[in-house]
Amino acid sequence: MRVSKTQPRRPFPRQSLSLILLWAYLAPLVLLLASLALLAAPAGAVTQFGSYGTGAGEFIEPNGIAVDQHTGDVYVVDTNNARIEKFTKDGGFLLAWGWGVADGKTQALQTCTTTCFAGARGSGAGQLQFAEGIAVDNDPRSPSYEDVYVVDIENNRVQKFSPTGKFLLMFGGEVNHTADTHHEASNEGICPINPGDQCTAGTQGNGNGQFDFTVEGSFIAVGPNGIVYVGSHNSIEEFSAEGLYQSQIKLLPAPVATGTPEAGGTSGLAINAEGDLYVIRHGTAGIDEYEPSGNLIRNLDNDGEPAYAEGPTPTIAVDPAGDLFVDVHVDERHHVDEYNAAGAKLVSFDYDMADGLHGIAYDERGNALYVVSTSPTTARVRVLTPPPPPPFTSTSSELATLLIPEL
Repeated sequence: MRVSKTQPRRPFPRQSLSLILLWAYLAPLVLLLASLALLAAPAGAVTQFGSYGTGAGEFIEPNGIAVDQHTGDVYVVDTNNARIEKFTKDGGFLLAWGWGVADGKTQALQTCTTTCFAGARGSGAGQLQFAEGIAVDNDPRSPSYEDVYVVDIENNRVQKFSPTGKFLLMFGGEVNHTADTHHEASNEGICPINPGDQCTAGTQGNGNGQFDFTVEGSFIAVGPNGIVYVGSHNSIEEFSAEGLYQSQIKLLPAPVATGTPEAGGTSGLAINAEGDLYVIRHGTAGIDEYEPSGNLIRNLDNDGEPAYAEGPTPTIAVDPAGDLFVDVHVDERHHVDEYNAAGAKLVSFDYDMADGLHGIAYDERGNALYVVSTSPTTARVRVLTPPPPPPFTSTSSELATLLIPEL
């Protein structure tokens, strides 16, 4: 406080001054220790659902998970069972879809709700060959609100389904066999365009509307207005909700040369509310954040090791505040790192689980993370609550300014 010039200034007690100065220097250490404790803090209550197998609510090597933020329903790519499974937010099984999943023999798209079978692999409409990666359109303004997109890596295409498993369309290089046969180049990348169009596997490549999937992972996201983003080789492909090719975002910097075609392949992709993209690529350390235009904003964890084609590479998810969650695998164990929207690492948690890294998704309504965990003999989805961020930290001089009154 200010002191009048005519009033004698009261001396500050030496003992009080010493104590305050001591606190000013000790406080950062106390806060640092508290922060370190939280960096290794366990997450909140953990539950799980699903198990290993081919029945209803069971998986074999699932790879990809997404949440409908309106209903809270959860979708899981059951990769080795060639089907998509849908659950309530609490893990109650709702349905699965894929070819032959209801009776184990029909060569057509089916849904099942009680008795389920592994799906039949192939390249037909709604059929899955080797699917990894799934996304839900959560923008109420989009014409595809609550629809589901699935990446079918071996068929070089993306398929779109309704929330009940109805096949809507697919897109990718030359997926419309009928249009290709009739030399209708403008219609070759979407199927169906007309009733009776025959849909098939896409062609691999780097051309507009084509996919070059050189690595495994979960690399599809739906942004504002229902725009679909799909990771490819050193690029992100952008499509409208109707499957129309829009543009290609070239990814820089160039990856570390590995002498293999996998270098530069996208293995992870997430998008925030502003449309910024978080990307993991083979041969690139850490996670790159890009503007929608493709301008590189920052790199997170650039001291990390480059991502490799044969996993496990991290999986990523974003919450409404822009916080990024990264499921990381080190020394045969996994944990989750959380970064804020400015790229600062906040906390690490959920240490020491031996399985994981096959998908992570954030539930806005329940403030929960769904983590796909699998091994050669187990499969499940773990549900965990992120711990609070570490406390505010400050420098000694800043604390001294706050704590020591004007002398």
